[in-house]
Amino acid sequence: MVPRYVNDNFVVGMAPEFGTATGFIGFLDDVRIFNRALSVAEVGELYLFDAPFQVNSRKAIRPVLEGVVAGQSYQLQVTTDPSLWTNWGNSFIATNSTHIYSEAFDVDIWDKLFFRARTAP
Repeated sequence: MVPRYVNDNFVVGMAPEFGTATGFIGFLDDVRIFNRALSVAEVGELYLFDAPFQVNSRKAIRPVLEGVVAGQSYQLQVTTDPSLWTNWGNSFIATNSTHIYSEAFDVDIWDKLFFRARTAP
């Protein structure tokens, strides 16, 4: 549909063909005027180019092992069921009494993921 303009005046958000319009009430962002109709592909490209990216956050835990012995080898174990533990990653040698584990774990339910460290040979 080709819009009709009264006296060649162009008003964004106003529909002069409906009589006395009051204009657009609200906010406009990124208005573009083209001298031709855009193809479906061009509209799609503009949408993807201008689409805002999302920044999401996730809950994460980075285990801190306190009271470990420097020079001792340990294995981190992880579970959601305290009766079934799984070794996680490679064993490591503590360099001091507090060891901050290098990997962070995504956690959806904070009280359902458990950690422990066992001495390793």
